[in-house]
Amino acid sequence: MKNIFMALLLFGILICSKVCTAETKNLVFLNFPEKVENSGKLGKQIIKKTSNTRIFFHYLNATGQDQTFYFRAEGKIKNYKIGYSVDFEPGFAGSTAIVNFYNKIAKDTVNPLIKIKVPNRHTISGIAEGFFTTGDYWLCRLGFGDYVDNIKIIKTTFDPILINENLNDDEEFIYRLGDEKNQIIAGNYGYDYKFQIKNSTDKIKTLTCKLNPRGGNIIGVFNINGTVYKTVDIKPKVDHLFYKVILKPNEYIYLKYIPTGGYSYPVEFKFELIPVKI
Repeated sequence: MKNIFMALLLFGILICSKVCTAETKNLVFLNFPEKVENSGKLGKQIIKKTSNTRIFFHYLNATGQDQTFYFRAEGKIKNYKIGYSVDFEPGFAGSTAIVNFYNKIAKDTVNPLIKIKVPNRHTISGIAEGFFTTGDYWLCRLGFGDYVDNIKIIKTTFDPILINENLNDDEEFIYRLGDEKNQIIAGNYGYDYKFQIKNSTDKIKTLTCKLNPRGGNIIGVFNINGTVYKTVDIKPKVDHLFYKVILKPNEYIYLKYIPTGGYSYPVEFKFELIPVKI
C-alpha cells in the first residue's frame, strides 16, 4: 500500500510539473446578453466572503443611442485595478482592455468609480479585480433603468493555469487553448494562463513563440517577463511569430495570457528552441 501511495504521489508531481494551478480567485463573467438592447443594470454582487474577485465584462451597446457605462465598487478594496476600452470592433476593445489591465498598478482604494461614454454600436470591454471584504459590493450598468432584458451573470472560481515546459533540442511544445466544450465559459475569457518555458539544453538557444488562431482573426496580448506585448491582427490558421529571445542554458521566460473578449477560440501556442544565428 505504501508503494502504491508513493507511486501515485510521484505521478501527481510529474503531472503538476507540466500543468498545475494555484491562487484560487472568484470570477464574475458579464457578457449575457452580448448585445445590450435596452439600458439598465448589467450586474451587482454583494460580497459574502472576503476574496480576490475578478469581474470580466464585455458588452455591445445596441440600444440605438450613445450611453454611459458605469462601474463602481463600495468599500475599502485592496490591490484594486481596472483596465477597459471602447471600440467599434469588439476584438480591438477586448485586446486594448487587456493591455490597459496589465499596465495598471494595483493599489488600495475606497469606493472606486469609472464612467465612460459608449457610442451606439460600440463595445465596452474590461476587467476589474481586487480583494473585496464581506459587505463590499460592485455594480455596473449601461445608462439608467432596471436590469437589462435577459441578463445572465455567471459566477465561478478559477485557478490560474500554470504551464511549465522544459524544452530540449529539436522539440516543439504546442499548447491548445479553448478546446474544452464543457467549460462554463468557452475559451475561459478572463482566466490567467501562465507559461514558464525553459531552455533545458546545455547550449545557448533562440526561443521562438508563435500564435496560431483557429477560430478567426485575433490580436494577442502578452505579459512577458513584466513587459506587455500586443500583436497585429493575425489571420486564422497561420503561425505568427510574436516573440523570440536568446536563452542561456537553464534560463526561461515567464509569459502571461488572458483570453480576450471579442474573439473566438481555440488558439495554439507554439514554443521551439532553435540554433542561435551568428
